[in-house]
Amino acid sequence: MSSPPIVYKDKASYCTRYTDTTMRLVKVSNLTLGTSKEDVRAAFQEFGNINHCFISLSAPTAALLVFTTPAEALASIVGMKGAVADGQKIKVHGIPSAFLGGLALLLRIS
Repeated sequence: MSSPPIVYKDKASYCTRYTDTTMRLVKVSNLTLGTSKEDVRAAFQEFGNINHCFISLSAPTAALLVFTTPAEALASIVGMKGAVADGQKIKVHGIPSAFLGGLALLLRIS
């Protein structure tokens, strides 16, 4: 797997930043408490292959989805804009790779 171009590289490896602006990671927020990973996968699977779905114990009303391609991620953002789930309007937005920070590990394991 090749790495994206490096903007700058500090001696500390955690300071490496990339210019890659593609996004495969989608954040879904304002979910109802009790929403499961399976619920989120079922709602988003029509847009493409979902490599991973995470719901944090510390933020159970938000989910992170990792799609196989940026096109699938974009389709999910456009397709779910304004969607209502369990009576609540959900928020869906992409996270460009350049802004992932520690979340970049999610893409590495995909």
